Amino acid sequence: MTADREQIRQACIAMLDAAGTEHPLGHQPSKARRYVVTAPGGKPHEVMFEQNEKVPPNIWITTASAGGLVGGSIEQKPSPAAKLRTRDGKNGKVLYGRHSALEKMSELGDADLVCFNPQTIFEVRTIVDQILSHSAAGP
Repeated sequence: MTADREQIRQACIAMLDAAGTEHPLGHQPSKARRYVVTAPGGKPHEVMFEQNEKVPPNIWITTASAGGLVGGSIEQKPSPAAKLRTRDGKNGKVLYGRHSALEKMSELGDADLVCFNPQTIFEVRTIVDQILSHSAAGP
């Protein structure tokens, strides 16, 4: 059974609020929530969640944090660092190439990322559990 987008969005917020703390850069009021997720005794990992109701509930994490979920059954899009800043905008300035909330995040800004688009609350839980597992494993 697939939950509707609002249920998934609310599940993402609830699970990430429970598993992490607000990133020092803070949340954006309507577009994105930035987190630092750390398992007890583990290494902190940055996570960005697109909370805008007009877009899918995307969860952005490093490819390393995603581990075995990369290439798996959860809908996802790779976002390699090599594709950043490779296009010019209409004004001639180089475009970042990802959601602007990611750019200034120290771990996510210039890293190889994967953007997950969970379709069920179970998939949200799977992603958050993977982040916590990677955190607990250490560096």
